[in-house]
Amino acid sequence: MRLAPLIPPSEFPQLDPAWVHLAGGGQSPLHGSAAAAIEAFLARKADGQRGYVAHWDVAAQVRAQVARLTQARVEDVALLGNASEAITRVVSAIDWRPGDSAVMAANDYASGRAALQALAPDVQLLQVPAPDEHCPEQALIDACGPRTRLLYVSQVNPRSGQRLDIAALSAALRPRGVIVLNDATHATGALSVRAEDADVTVSSTYKFLGASFMGLLICGSKAGRALRPAGAGWYSDAAPSTAQRHEFGNVPHLDVAILGAMLERLLRLTDAAREAHLLGVADGLADALTRHGHAPLPRAGQARSQNITLFAPHAEALAEALESRGVRVWYDHGRLRLSAQLFHSDETLDRFDEALADIGTL
Repeated sequence: MRLAPLIPPSEFPQLDPAWVHLAGGGQSPLHGSAAAAIEAFLARKADGQRGYVAHWDVAAQVRAQVARLTQARVEDVALLGNASEAITRVVSAIDWRPGDSAVMAANDYASGRAALQALAPDVQLLQVPAPDEHCPEQALIDACGPRTRLLYVSQVNPRSGQRLDIAALSAALRPRGVIVLNDATHATGALSVRAEDADVTVSSTYKFLGASFMGLLICGSKAGRALRPAGAGWYSDAAPSTAQRHEFGNVPHLDVAILGAMLERLLRLTDAAREAHLLGVADGLADALTRHGHAPLPRAGQARSQNITLFAPHAEALAEALESRGVRVWYDHGRLRLSAQLFHSDETLDRFDEALADIGTL
């Protein structure tokens, strides 16, 4: 079956057709609608109080779009500066006591680890080993004991690309009073993200949402809605019974406007269509690597995501070789990561295959 782009590359004005862009797991190009959103923001910014009120009208519209994307209630959506800030809001809201514990995979993202170590210094942080970069859901569940208050987990692990079953984790842990904090940064906009599957979901917006740099916090359960962040600001009491209590002051209005423009385009596509396309492209990328003698991390069933990762002594050399042949990739932490995007097609896969063939053996 031939793969056509779900969003034409021509809708991304800064996307250079001379390059194959596989670096979306690091950052994605902005959609062309961002330009009009920026112009509209500039007009509101110059329009005094009326324009300022209009900023908040846009924010309300974007909260509704995020709620639609994640099947959440509008009042459960907060717009923040970045995902790390959102994680900090959650960690700071828990009434930690000596002897409590938190759990995360050892290979999960640093922001969760940093927030727990800084804000809960008397709490035991249990980091579950991830042999071969794979951490089964059951291992995370088994690591949670009677004093565990929080599980921090990425729906798509940013290091390995492993996709985890957030609903299954919550089904096992919610009855035990463990708060499940889902970092959906590498899933939102690409795969189905349902707010109700976790107590709280956080996400960045500059990867698979194709927007600029800000963060989302979305409550998905009674326990998540009960959390009250430790900080405060002039805006904290504007809507104290909603997730907006996590917004201490102005939201990042320019980034919110850009996100709204991209969501308008993204929401024309169903979750199923986005996922099928991205997994199809990712399967093609993994197959090409394998054909040319490289061994990406195994991908199977529901653990597959749109991210392909390669851990190998030659990973850095392969990244440099691909870049020198017009293929944008992401290399850090000892691994090469390739990410499928909605603007990819069979042409993407053909050009990637040609680059690998030209590189040969490293």
